[in-house]
This record gives sequence, structure tokens and C-alpha cells, in this order.
Amino acid sequence: MTEKNSIEKINLEDEEAFLDWTKKLKVPQKEVNFTVLIEEHAKERRYRKVRKENDVIKQLPVGVQVKIKLPDTPAYRSTLDIDVSDGTIKRAYLFMDYFIKSVTATGGHIDIDQSKPNDNTRLLWPDCIMTCKLYEKRVRNGSRNMQKRSMRPAYKLIPTGELVFEVILPSGEKICYQDDDKAVIENRIGDIFGELYPIVKKEQINAEIRKQEEFRRHEEEWLEWERKDAAQKEQKRIEEEKKREEEIKEEIWGHIQNWNRIKQAEVYVSDLRQIAYRDDFENKELLQKYCALVEQVYNKEKFISKLIKMEYK
Repeated sequence: MTEKNSIEKINLEDEEAFLDWTKKLKVPQKEVNFTVLIEEHAKERRYRKVRKENDVIKQLPVGVQVKIKLPDTPAYRSTLDIDVSDGTIKRAYLFMDYFIKSVTATGGHIDIDQSKPNDNTRLLWPDCIMTCKLYEKRVRNGSRNMQKRSMRPAYKLIPTGELVFEVILPSGEKICYQDDDKAVIENRIGDIFGELYPIVKKEQINAEIRKQEEFRRHEEEWLEWERKDAAQKEQKRIEEEKKREEEIKEEIWGHIQNWNRIKQAEVYVSDLRQIAYRDDFENKELLQKYCALVEQVYNKEKFISKLIKMEYK
């Protein structure tokens, strides 16, 4: 861009400064450094004219076709949504080029969605997407809106030279700016940005609210997960503790039963030995061995040793 047509960068956060900035906007009457998007549109526009001429030639007899060399053109591709006649294309490019550069100066940018088959222009700011189109108003031949009747058929739409700039908001609502008796759209460039500013800011504020709500939701979900995880761990601890208590109860009950058996065995062995000491008992030695075996099986010292090991566990 030439220094003369340079656009001062502006921060969307400062509303007062932004509105002052809009008052300085002025579409130049001449430009030598168009943006890449404008250059690409101009190329595609020329290619489409050639393709249209090729289509006409392809309708001619084969004998005629072979005598005409059809120029090659690249494959069709979407470009900026600018639909104007040759007589208005210079105005359209100057306006759209300045609009693109102004959007860039605000921290946004403009691109084309190549996944769509039709021409399209997307206005992109952080957390805000709009689309726009620039076209020339057309009327039927012979309409009262025409200053001069054309020699074309009445059903043909005739370009009027009046430009219309249409912005489709995120809500789907449309805002149109067009040439009229008061002003042309070039003189409304500041008004356009002045009207788009609160819409962009509203979208960004709503996006920030959504982000905060999403953050709170994730935070609440995390806290809920932590709460459930802690509850599950506590429940598991209680169940394991309860299980261990049951195991200890069973072990204690087993010890009680073993102790009772030991005590019974002691009484049993004592009674047997009293029998063995009787003078009339013949198998004293055998009975003594049997008593020793019973004492070995029901050994009190071994039982106490197990209790000590249990305590250390």
C-alpha cells in the first residue's frame, strides 16, 4: 500500500479511539498495490470470461471448432463475492480493497472458504465470523428505474452502476449499504465499521462468557470427580477395614476355640495321667507316650507364640 493510502492500526478494546478512527477512513480514488485477494479475483474474473467464450465456441459446428484454438484456463476456484459489471469493477475493487485493509488494521482478516462452490467473503475477528458481498444493482430493461433504455431484450437485467454492500451478521441478519441520492458506499466506509463494532464486541463478550461458563463447568466436573473419587476411596477403605475386622474376629474366635481345646486337652491329659499312676494299670508307658503326643498337638506355648505374631501384624 502507498503511504498516502495507509490505514492506521486500531485496537478494538478502546471504543472511543475506534470511533475516532472510523471518522478518518476514506476510500482512495486510486490504488497501485491491491491486496492479494483483489488480484486473485481479477485473475479469476478474466478466466471466467475466457471459459464463457470457450463454452460458446464449443456450441459451434465441429468443423469450425477445430479451426479455433481454445485458450487454456486454470480450474474454477471460489473467490471474493464481488458481482459487478465491467463499468463498475474499478469502483468495486477500490472499495473492497480498502475494506479488506481496514479489517486487517482492526486485528481481523478476510478469507475465502474454498470448500464452498460459490464465491464467498468471510470477515474474521477473534470469536466473531461474518460474511459479506459486494454487488451491482440490476433492473429489467425498460424499468422506470432506468435513466436510459438499452437495446437489450426486456427480460435482461441491466446494471445500474449502483453498488450494494451487504454484510451477513453472525445472527443471520443482513445489513445493506448502497448508493443513493445522499451518498455512495465509499463515503459510508466509516459508518460501516461504526455499526459493525458493537456487533463484533458483543460476539466477543458472549464468546468470553461461554468460555468462562465452559471453564466453570469443567471445574465443577473436576470437583465432582474428585468428590466421587474421594468418596469411592473412603468407601473402599471402610469396606477393607470392615473386612479386616471380620477377619480378626474370625481369627480371635478361632483362637478362643483353640484355647478351649487346649484347656480341654490339659484336663484330658491330667485325667489320663492319674489313671496311669494307678498301681493296677498295666500299659503305663504307652499311656505316657500318648499323653505326650496330645500335649504336643495342643501345645500352649505354640498357641501363645501365634498370638504374639498376630500382635506384631
